[in-house]
Amino acid sequence: MERGRQKGKIKNVVTIEDPLFGKYKIQEDDNCYTLVENTEKGTSVVGYYTMLGNALDQLAHNLLINKNGTYTLEGYIKEYKQIVNEFKQAIKL
Repeated sequence: MERGRQKGKIKNVVTIEDPLFGKYKIQEDDNCYTLVENTEKGTSVVGYYTMLGNALDQLAHNLLINKNGTYTLEGYIKEYKQIVNEFKQAIKL
């Protein structure tokens, strides 16, 4: 038995882009969610996640890291929660 995708099968991909994501986007395929960073040289995969929530958690972490700040533990957690709350507000139906 051969491994991998069947010959000729096209991989379905959905891309999630949002102004809140900054230079990142999330792609969903048949197997997982992929967090992708848009760089000057193209794109770079940050990681692969089985659940959208995990990809969003990593995205929030990366957005916070990209601010290059110095935080107290309380300040870091507040800033992280603020980013997560912005995501939650964006998806309220």
